Amino acid sequence: MGAQFIALFWRDETSSEAALQVVERAKRTLDLRTSARLSRGVVLVNSDTPVTFLENGDGLIIGDIYSRAKHSRCSDKFDGKESKRISESDGAYLFEEFWGEYVAVLSRDNDPFLLRDPSGGLSCYALRCNSFDAFVSDVEFGVSLGLVDGEIDWNALAQWLVQAGLRTERTCLKGVNEFLSGASWSRSGGTWRRQTAWTPWTFSAPGRQFADRDEAVDVLRDAIIQATKACAKGARSALLEMSGGLDSSIVAACLQYADVPVTCVSLWTSDAGGDERQYAQDVADHIAAPIHFVRLSAEDVDIMDLSPIRKPRPLDHPLKRVSDLILEREGFARSADSYFSGSGGDYVLGYLTSSAPAADALIALGPGRTFLNAVGDVAELNSCSIWKVGALAVRRLRRRSARKAGASRAFLSGDIAALETQSHPWLAAPRNAWPGKLETVDYLTRCQGMREERDRRRVAPLKMPLLTQPVVETCLRIPSWMAVTGGRNRAVARDAFADELPDKILKRRTKGNFTSFNAAIFERNRALLRDILLDGRLTAEGLFDRRALEDFFGSTRPLTGNAYASAIELASIELWTQTWR
Repeated sequence: MGAQFIALFWRDETSSEAALQVVERAKRTLDLRTSARLSRGVVLVNSDTPVTFLENGDGLIIGDIYSRAKHSRCSDKFDGKESKRISESDGAYLFEEFWGEYVAVLSRDNDPFLLRDPSGGLSCYALRCNSFDAFVSDVEFGVSLGLVDGEIDWNALAQWLVQAGLRTERTCLKGVNEFLSGASWSRSGGTWRRQTAWTPWTFSAPGRQFADRDEAVDVLRDAIIQATKACAKGARSALLEMSGGLDSSIVAACLQYADVPVTCVSLWTSDAGGDERQYAQDVADHIAAPIHFVRLSAEDVDIMDLSPIRKPRPLDHPLKRVSDLILEREGFARSADSYFSGSGGDYVLGYLTSSAPAADALIALGPGRTFLNAVGDVAELNSCSIWKVGALAVRRLRRRSARKAGASRAFLSGDIAALETQSHPWLAAPRNAWPGKLETVDYLTRCQGMREERDRRRVAPLKMPLLTQPVVETCLRIPSWMAVTGGRNRAVARDAFADELPDKILKRRTKGNFTSFNAAIFERNRALLRDILLDGRLTAEGLFDRRALEDFFGSTRPLTGNAYASAIELASIELWTQTWR
């Protein structure tokens, strides 16, 4: 089940009575227990939730928290010195000396002060209640207790359709806001104040970048190994999602340093793009771990099952749920008590294909050897001319802004398609931000919901070492031109584990894809998808362009582009709406 909690905070004695009634209902119906009582609040957790207390009743940390110095999970109580530093720093000391998947609940002048860790590993939502304030790890708790009614915010959902996975504080349910990763919420005089307590730009700043590439290699290697070992501490059986790509292979190599048996599971399809078994087998053999291969078939996919367990937003990538349900089943069958994944590696390890690394080198060091090498590396990586890369890099100097990424607007009605994408606090870049860092931070921001969307967490905790705070902070300090050295993406990570991985993995330049598999799912379910979209709530609410959908499904032309993938994604959103009011 994983960590689950409810935190309630009241303003006066009248509201405390209402909150305490909710507490009693939660104990009876949700299998939660009281973990801590504060001066104006109470925290309840389930039996799987680790809790670390501060001295003198000054607060607690809900979830897993690890010491950077000791590379281990903290005990159930901070000592007096640490407790004082945490309280006096408004939690900043937690970010500096610890990491994990947690929400900190502190008491400041008898008012609550909350902090969510930068990885966002433990979900947290704020519910707008009449007489008290509630924070929950699962919105279902709020619905079950009558704190919110699960009504869809259609304006917010319309905005989500063009957000391309970019999460803001606003969710798609009325009365529910997300407590963003790395943020703090503090209450004073009955009013809540939100602040960005951790930002990637602290570590992306020019003055924080590694000057020596060998140092970057060594520090990154140590960060990933220590994070993986800490995540595996106490596990008795780990199941690793093994694609055969670089990221999952690195996690596999690091698990060798952890004292835990590992079983690998690799999914494959019958088309060449989705069959990476040779790579996955090589890695499994290299770490002497058993591996099980599971074939994905379009015939086995139930479109109606793409709707997730109820969350306050639809899934970003619904077809990932197909693989996730399989991994959930495999973990249960093998009694795994932890899942491991290399997810997020592309976002943080430097999978850059633009001219940004060359532009960064030009900004940082001028038109010298480093710039020329970066131009050559980017050209080799993209199989294009150095002249093209050089010109694009110079052009990037005049356009210091993040990429304008957005979701496909196919099939959206005119008013919805015209909406501007909302921003996120992490995308408020400083004026001197390098183009490569703008891209990396944008990727990082868009993967914040990656853990929450995985159903396998119902069986056992899901660990993503490459998205832990120490690894992310280290990656942000690596200049982008180092990450493409030799015309290789994620080059620093490749060199960091050059002695730990098969040569075939280190030299691999291709990536697997499930394009043909997705197309087969569409063709097999074309009629059902048409009915879901044309007869659904989103079309009735005016969010979809009915004529565009009718033309698309009525066409007999061969599938091209990614319109079919958009149709599947929109159908999953429609199914999501049917789980709420």
